[in-house]
Amino acid sequence: MKNLGLTLLVIATLMISGCGESTAQETETNKGKTELLSPSDFKSKLVELTDYQLIDVRTPEEVAQGAIEGSVNIDF
Repeated sequence: MKNLGLTLLVIATLMISGCGESTAQETETNKGKTELLSPSDFKSKLVELTDYQLIDVRTPEEVAQGAIEGSVNIDF
């Protein structure tokens, strides 16, 4: 479950990074970089955002064990 949580965190981070507006220079500077966040840092980032969709790509059984409020599940 720990590896799955880390996978979800990375996926969510990638999705969040694609939601913000940026200039061409910022896009080129950040191109190919991924930021790994702790759960508390991730939660802080979500609070800062206003326009995002968090997708949870786990099975319904895994989601039943716990999910992030407001996320949409896509059965993997």
